Amino acid sequence: MGKNPDRNSAMPLDAESAIRRGKECIVTEAEALTATANGINQAFSNVITAINTTLDAGRKLIFSGLGKSAHITQKCVGTFNSIGAPSCFLDPVNALHGDLGLCRGGDLCLLLSNSGESQELVRLVRDTMGVRTPVVPMPGPLVWARMSCCCCASRAARGART
Repeated sequence: MGKNPDRNSAMPLDAESAIRRGKECIVTEAEALTATANGINQAFSNVITAINTTLDAGRKLIFSGLGKSAHITQKCVGTFNSIGAPSCFLDPVNALHGDLGLCRGGDLCLLLSNSGESQELVRLVRDTMGVRTPVVPMPGPLVWARMSCCCCASRAARGART
């Protein structure tokens, strides 16, 4: 079997280095989780209330994001659906080309973004307001704050990189 040219050659292969790096990654992630836990405040409670109000009204949760955020929101959809909370994923690019019809008044749109600066997401926030679908940006980019029903502004400083 030959070497994989796509493999990151900076990753050490010896056992001692691999163990050390593995521990460093876990410590970094634990620190990020602690920072996230310490950042939970009234804004978090507001988001939970918005989710409960939406589900109690028989409406659905709509998750959206671009890139890696899209993958995370798709996992959220699966998790919420598995516990009986009606949820779906809305691709922000496709929303601009007709899929916005998925949104109905009373649904709740949860948008995940690292920067919040993408034009597709900024426009999606504006467009969902037009169909009376409240928006919750996570982690609450400033550019959306004025257009949102509530924000969840927790953000980890950095994550582990392998």
